Amino acid sequence: MNIIKQPILIVKVIIFLFTIITSNAQSTDMELKVVMRSIGNKVLWALGDSTSRVLPIKVSDEGDIYTISFDKSININSDSLYDIVTKELKRAQVFNFVAELKQCQTNDVVLAFIHYNPNDSIQPCRGRETPFDCYQIVISVAQGTSNIKTYLGLLFVTILGLTFYYQRKKIKSNSKNEPLLESKSMEKITIGQFTFLIFEQQLVRDGVIIDMTEKEVKLLRLFLMSINQVLSREQLMAEIWGESGVMVISRNIDVLVSKLRKKLSTDESIKITNVHGVGYRLEVG
Repeated sequence: MNIIKQPILIVKVIIFLFTIITSNAQSTDMELKVVMRSIGNKVLWALGDSTSRVLPIKVSDEGDIYTISFDKSININSDSLYDIVTKELKRAQVFNFVAELKQCQTNDVVLAFIHYNPNDSIQPCRGRETPFDCYQIVISVAQGTSNIKTYLGLLFVTILGLTFYYQRKKIKSNSKNEPLLESKSMEKITIGQFTFLIFEQQLVRDGVIIDMTEKEVKLLRLFLMSINQVLSREQLMAEIWGESGVMVISRNIDVLVSKLRKKLSTDESIKITNVHGVGYRLEVG
């Protein structure tokens, strides 16, 4: 196939896959909202309450945290809450989640449990009763709950990466970041006023050494390969945790970015900006 036609074909495939993924994501989000409302209703039924209302379900910007609220005070047994949440989410094929019962005013966690898969969970609060109070049930669902969505998402990221590759080849000669791009095969990279020692996992500035974790190194290398380009949370999670098999949610990326940003904070020419609802971008002045 002619190399000039390859990017065009890739773009067409991306548009097609994006349509499928978006449609699937919207369906999954709507389904989970219904499931969360069902959890709220069954909690009330378990208390013998047929008059209180479940308030509209709130969803985080990233779409992975659901908050269930009630119009009246309730009390609930931790075992009952665990059984209801687990059963309802299982019906939606959701096995990786964290559930918390929080007091409305203080936001204190009264009860909590983690469910990794059908045979693995952490339930530190079994057998506890809660007093009547205003509570919210907050459920954090692992990204990529739907297997189809996960596979299509990974394929989308792969094709998107190929597109970026062809684009970078075309503009490389005119890119202001050319010296940095050419140095990627070296053991150290200059970024702003820092020297990034890849294999030593260190940042050095004015003789001061800052140690880095393996994941921070991976994150910085990803940013350096795509300076001034937005990297989505899904892409970062796939690249950093994809081979480990560890369950992660978007907040893991937020925490990791925050740690890396702090280590680079002494150089004002380096910025890691948050692109709302999408991901992050590294900017070097």
